[in-house]
Amino acid sequence: MRIFNIALSAVVGLTVVTALAFAAPREDHFQTRLSPIAMDLLTRDTVAGVGRATAVLTNDTLTLSGVFEGLPSAVTSANLHQGIAVGARGQLAFKLAVSGSRQGVLNGSMRLRRDQAAALRSGRMYIQLQSEGAPDGHLWGWLLPVSSPADR
Repeated sequence: MRIFNIALSAVVGLTVVTALAFAAPREDHFQTRLSPIAMDLLTRDTVAGVGRATAVLTNDTLTLSGVFEGLPSAVTSANLHQGIAVGARGQLAFKLAVSGSRQGVLNGSMRLRRDQAAALRSGRMYIQLQSEGAPDGHLWGWLLPVSSPADR
């Protein structure tokens, strides 16, 4: 009986390990609207435009893509930042690829650490585009979880 219990435990353990190995990857979806930074008298004439972006986190890999248009000056870079709270500015996390001038596309794929994935899931990661007219930030958008497949 004891040998049977040991063999049964081994089979159950192997079944669990096999099931985990072939389980579907965890996939979380995010989206944002890219809009101008807060304007003052100095930036009123240099900041305009809109955009949108979506992102998918599959296990620890984030794949991001987006579009933008209506910038009054050429885009110079796009980055993913990690803030301390939703809506709060933060540190550069990753550089994104960006193409176009006053309209274009952005994209990137990167592996996130656990703390970065947690920040993303809690809405503390945001995209920031810089332009010639607004080198400290032109369009921003916080990546927020998509609540249901119908929202995608």
